[in-house]
Amino acid sequence: MTTAFKLQSGDSLYIEDKFLESLYQILRKIGLSDTLKKNVWKIPQGRVGKIVAEDFEITVLPSINYLSPVDYLRLILHNEYEPKGTDDLLSWQKVENLSDVVISLFLDKLQKLSQIGIPRKYYTFSSYNSFQTGVTNYEVTYERYLLQNKPEFLNHSDCLSIDYPIVKVIKAAYVKVVSQRPTYYKPHISKMLRDVVEVKISNSFISRIEAYPCRTMVSLNQTFEMAKLILLDMNLTTGFDSGSMSLLINANDVFEKYVAKLLKAFFSREIIEYHENKKVSARSSTGKELESEPDILLKGARKIIIDVKNKNIDDFVSSSDFYQMVCYCKCFNAETAILIYPD
Repeated sequence: MTTAFKLQSGDSLYIEDKFLESLYQILRKIGLSDTLKKNVWKIPQGRVGKIVAEDFEITVLPSINYLSPVDYLRLILHNEYEPKGTDDLLSWQKVENLSDVVISLFLDKLQKLSQIGIPRKYYTFSSYNSFQTGVTNYEVTYERYLLQNKPEFLNHSDCLSIDYPIVKVIKAAYVKVVSQRPTYYKPHISKMLRDVVEVKISNSFISRIEAYPCRTMVSLNQTFEMAKLILLDMNLTTGFDSGSMSLLINANDVFEKYVAKLLKAFFSREIIEYHENKKVSARSSTGKELESEPDILLKGARKIIIDVKNKNIDDFVSSSDFYQMVCYCKCFNAETAILIYPD
């Protein structure tokens, strides 16, 4: 019998001893093990999704009453998903386990890529040869000649290939899914990705990669977004045979990036800084030093501070949000500040 829990983002849950090890292992694999203290799991504010184990499951809903986990998934896809009708939209809104939807979308988009083809890009290929070709590194070549290392020539050549970072991430996600759920193996997708060299990909490597700002690469970019969720936020190795997998999306990050993308599209001629590590320090009443930074800084005809708040909004702005913006305006010499809430 499976024990089910349903909570909201930011809540705390007491975990019985019999569930403790399973939950710890799942949280460890998605980088959230530090949120479990003894028998209490403090759900990080902004995380939504579902934890699935052999004898329990935990559904984490948004703390915003009028949003569902699927709403954030649509933001990741930049609202490119269009419901096929009222029934389709309602079925999406009722989904609580995002992992099934994410993997389904990921495979569907890989299927589409296999039909239209992955765009090829030029990249520099380096090789040692016994003859000169392309652009030769004469310094290394001469050193190898003196040391009598064979072959002597280090040559660099530009070639068209699909073996570039975004596609490497996509292949890593596909390999992860198929290794745990062999039924998801698709021969034509594996054939499409066979020329992409498998490498161990770190979380920091994935986080540094940007999607291409090009309408012709929409399918590739959306597949990449699903691949990031699978690699960073999804745990597939729960140790039991289940069709569902654990997935916790960072909804705060999703909402912020969506707003930043919209602003860059609307104000394409302006300088928009998104989390440029420009922190403001302040000292609390207890003497503790606190650091904070505005989400977005718009530098146009006038400097505008924009802070994105992924939380319920009442009829008025909270005093903490108001004073935070006043502090930002003074520190960055800005006259205008905007708070953005989901609606």
